[in-house]
Amino acid sequence: MYPLLTQGLKLTIIGTTFVFISLFFLCLIIKMLSFFLKEGEIKEEETKDLDTDLVISASVAYFLEQSNDKIYIPKIYREDSNWLLESRINPITTEG
Repeated sequence: MYPLLTQGLKLTIIGTTFVFISLFFLCLIIKMLSFFLKEGEIKEEETKDLDTDLVISASVAYFLEQSNDKIYIPKIYREDSNWLLESRINPITTEG
């Protein structure tokens, strides 16, 4: 084989091996961090989901006429950025 081709193949194999080993270690680090930070997220999600689940179940029961109780459903706001609101008000259109 040609010496330049041999060097190119060696460099390709070494570079590819290095990239995949780096990705493997990065994946391990991400899994370890998500394992350690998992407990705090679960507790926080449970409190948020309970309110939303109660509102949804109460409204379904009311509309299916399984409950005669008057229910109060608070308005649930989602957080929108100013850029998103601006793009809804003044959309960018292209004329072709």
